[in-house]
Amino acid sequence: MAKRPQTLTPSWLLTEHVGVAACSQPSSRTQWSVPLYRDEAIVLRSHKLGEADRIVTLLTRQHGRVRAVAKGVRKTSSRIGARLEPFSHVDVQFYEGRNLDNISQVEIIDPHGADLAQDYGRWTTAHAMVETAERLTPVEREPSVQQFVLLLSGLRSLVSCEHDAPLILDSYLLRSLSIAGWSPSFDECARCGVAGPHRAFSVSGGGMVCSSCRAPGAAAPSPAAVALLAALLSGDWDVADSSEVRERREASGLVAAFLQWHLERGLRSLPLVDRDDRKLGS
Repeated sequence: MAKRPQTLTPSWLLTEHVGVAACSQPSSRTQWSVPLYRDEAIVLRSHKLGEADRIVTLLTRQHGRVRAVAKGVRKTSSRIGARLEPFSHVDVQFYEGRNLDNISQVEIIDPHGADLAQDYGRWTTAHAMVETAERLTPVEREPSVQQFVLLLSGLRSLVSCEHDAPLILDSYLLRSLSIAGWSPSFDECARCGVAGPHRAFSVSGGGMVCSSCRAPGAAAPSPAAVALLAALLSGDWDVADSSEVRERREASGLVAAFLQWHLERGLRSLPLVDRDDRKLGS
């Protein structure tokens, strides 16, 4: 039986194929290299994923709002699960994933939650603050250093009990809206710019409005409530701390309405905030 002739592959073609094969096989360093980044963050919330994991939403200093998977944190043996509780100020190392990033390391800077849990009013206030921070950073991975710094400062004020919790919340809401581009006007008319003082507050108009720009349904807050709102926005705590309960209640209603108008729907946590007037000595 005649032998089948052997086909010889040209040396140049063999060399080319070997070269392509060699190039298509990444080195062990390239194959296992994962893009890492580290950032300072505040834990906003988390929810369950599978049997042992969580998806954690964080507001970071340099990378904006980030959602990342924390694997195995619901297991009792997890070393980082307790560090990813809401309100915690942490130092986090992430590695980039296909859909969501993953959390690989967490170092606690300040837990906050343990102190806030001792007081229901401050706990509910903190929930409203972190929900606001998430709503005002709608684009993931878009840096928002000012929102991060403001939230961190607000949580620290709550923990240290520097001021009454409702005042801290209203001040935070006004300032966070201002950073987002919706700063209310309490001196000049928000529509035409005429110098105040003015008597009407228009939620849709952007603050106090003159008689010519006043729209139907505009509120008519007391001068003391308007002064309190201006103090909360500017950080004049001497004025804010000396305000009366009636003024605070009136100002809080306007802040909530202004916030809901710009967010297009209210915060789920805001109705749960404890605003017990008895704590203020009323």
